Amino acid sequence: MQKIQEAYEQLGQKARAADVLRSVLKDSDNTTIRNAAYMLLADNLKDTGRADEALELLRQGLAENIKATK
Repeated sequence: MQKIQEAYEQLGQKARAADVLRSVLKDSDNTTIRNAAYMLLADNLKDTGRADEALELLRQGLAENIKATK
């Protein structure tokens, strides 16, 4: 996923990378993949001036992980 994000960034299409990462979150149930997608998407949002959205996404991922451990 990181390489996909890097490729879109090199093409100047950071928004497209965000779309791909959101799709991963929608389609994957794998905790490891979801954690990586949450972090990469949050970085993408922060880098594009959407820090508030990035924080909310990270909170969502944290809540998901806490729920999974109960």
